[in-house]
Amino acid sequence: MSISVVLQLIPEDIDEARAYIDSFKKIEGVNECILSLPNLLDGAAVSGLFETANALADSFFKFEVCPSDYSSSACMNISAVKAQNNVLLFVERGFWVVPDDETTHNLAELQRGVVAEITRFRSLNSKANDISGQVSYLTRMPDTVLGRVFAINRAHFLEVRGFDESALFCEALGYDFILRQRRRGGKAARVQGFKAVAEETSLSIASDAEMQLMERVDNRQSLYPNLINWSVPQNERLPLVSVAIATKDRYDMLVESINSVLYQTFQEFEIIVVDDGSEEPLRVKEAIASINDSRVRLIQHDKPRGVAAARNTAAKHSTCLLTAVHDDDDIMLPNRLEIGIDGLSQTIDATYGGWINFQDDTGELRGFLTLKGFSAAMVAFNGAGPGHSTWTLPTQLIRDFAYDERLTSSVDHELATRLMNAGVSWGHVERFMYLRRVHDLQITAQDSDNQKAGHTLSRLANRFLTSGPSQSSLKKLGGELKYPDVPGRTDLFNTFGAYLPDKLVSRDIILQGNTVNLAIDADMPDKLTTIVTERDILRDRAVFENAVIEDVSQEEIVNLRQIGFRSFTLRVRDQLQLHANEGMEGEHEVPAVTQARVDESLQQRILTSSRSLRTQDGNVQLSVLYFPDSVEVVAIDAFEGLLQEARKIVSVGEFGYKSSAYIFVTKEHDSARELEAYLRTAYPGSSVYRIGLGSALFAKQFSNSNKNVIAEELNDSGIDRGL
Repeated sequence: MSISVVLQLIPEDIDEARAYIDSFKKIEGVNECILSLPNLLDGAAVSGLFETANALADSFFKFEVCPSDYSSSACMNISAVKAQNNVLLFVERGFWVVPDDETTHNLAELQRGVVAEITRFRSLNSKANDISGQVSYLTRMPDTVLGRVFAINRAHFLEVRGFDESALFCEALGYDFILRQRRRGGKAARVQGFKAVAEETSLSIASDAEMQLMERVDNRQSLYPNLINWSVPQNERLPLVSVAIATKDRYDMLVESINSVLYQTFQEFEIIVVDDGSEEPLRVKEAIASINDSRVRLIQHDKPRGVAAARNTAAKHSTCLLTAVHDDDDIMLPNRLEIGIDGLSQTIDATYGGWINFQDDTGELRGFLTLKGFSAAMVAFNGAGPGHSTWTLPTQLIRDFAYDERLTSSVDHELATRLMNAGVSWGHVERFMYLRRVHDLQITAQDSDNQKAGHTLSRLANRFLTSGPSQSSLKKLGGELKYPDVPGRTDLFNTFGAYLPDKLVSRDIILQGNTVNLAIDADMPDKLTTIVTERDILRDRAVFENAVIEDVSQEEIVNLRQIGFRSFTLRVRDQLQLHANEGMEGEHEVPAVTQARVDESLQQRILTSSRSLRTQDGNVQLSVLYFPDSVEVVAIDAFEGLLQEARKIVSVGEFGYKSSAYIFVTKEHDSARELEAYLRTAYPGSSVYRIGLGSALFAKQFSNSNKNVIAEELNDSGIDRGL
């Protein structure tokens, strides 16, 4: 293997920069240097570095100029992606890497999973060209100084999500990365045979800002950054979590279960399906093939060996650091993986959460919560454990401890208890994680005696570890544990019902952005029912656009994720009664309902926008000019000098129905009165309102009486393809 050096900085002087870059050629295995160069609005320093880098660029030295909105960590991540070699040597803050003896460590042989850090020193000789020959004139730098030099396998760097790009930590780079590596149990070693040398004496003392930054890093909890928003292109990201699914004779449910994984907000996963001897194994293969996603792998047992063996098989074949447990009849909520991973920390080894049971024939929902703090105290108190399809934990833990294949049921509870007794710390994420299907074919229903026996054995095993008085004390402590306050628990159907199987609900998608083009990209333009746009007239720019796509299937939600959609939400519309509509002809929605929906969407946006504008400056007057049945162009030249803000909002729906409104923001009451008088005179067919504190009352004043159809096409927000 070869090494790519990723540099954060080079000397601006061209001769010093050439000597600096040439010094890396002396390291065995290095055949590439990449400078990560941020574009700080064309500042003088960056401009000088660009000229130097451009003059020295050749087959060995390259540089990447990042977009102006990229942080230093994002720039380094991008350079890591551009690197051609399997091992990366990250060099921050212009450190020189100097061999200090004849027996040097071969960095190119670095194993995956290891961070090899090079010890940092400060040179007493300020001349850069003399550093390599003045190794004896060095003093070791304290750890309380930012700037690290370390080598790492490129694949490992990407699978643990690289440098943190969030604003709070993006300048900590290697300090944060190495600390996270240690906290999650990864190997971090010191490299022998090299020294990292800084020539500036100022690097020996951390500034107040740097000390505050390091304190934030020290106090952080999460181990895996950049879970959703990351500068690394999607095709370069590596999977972090294996979703382990054991299946047997549940062909249709399996497809729904996998689809719920495919529409997760976090997309860097693999799915390992273990078929535990289904009666028709070909049907399982066909079900997996119908999904047509390379991230799904199928492993088949030639005969049934039990759910424990199936889950052990999944762990054996996993290629990921983490595993999320899932069942073939359950449905993940869309942020289940993101929440489970984000909850892992220096004090939490494994995460779990709540779940929602749903009746497979009616869709009736019932939430279930486990007490916070899974521990011996909880087991002693009520024998409960973390719901297995909510688990996220290191894959190595499953390999090391393994499910007990002697059990046919309650295998998850038994393993969780053993892990807890061995010192694994479980943390409750305080969220609902998945929908658990209740039906006659599930293991709990078929093997209830063994299920109860497994729980009993777990409690007994826990009891054997303590004396009688200690067990009583644990039980008392368990009674003091609290249930989490989980979002959505008071309105399960409206919050989570949209994720039920297609046969149980009808659902809508709300898109944001250039919605018509998005709907066309998603191959669903015929399902667009309402579009709302808002434009900042004074600055001539679109500020908001959303659209409703009705009657969306689970498969269509998956398609949206696969083509890169991020800004959309689901809304449940109706709970369906199975077989209620059999034999009935489909009917089109009457225009009156569409008209009401269009006006309702317009009203909602007016209220949301007005609240936002008032939040920016509470001492303003908001006036609304409302056209209930058309889209009008309003000339503002005559009163433009009075306006703080001016917004145009348009709502358009099926059957060509449209309505529009303008929000005008003025500073003074007299200006608002003058403006409103002008509007009533200039546009006598419209309605003019003042938005005060009673915005809800204002909404009731809208009239939907005018039902004129407007045939012309809307193209107000830069959309270049219409309905």
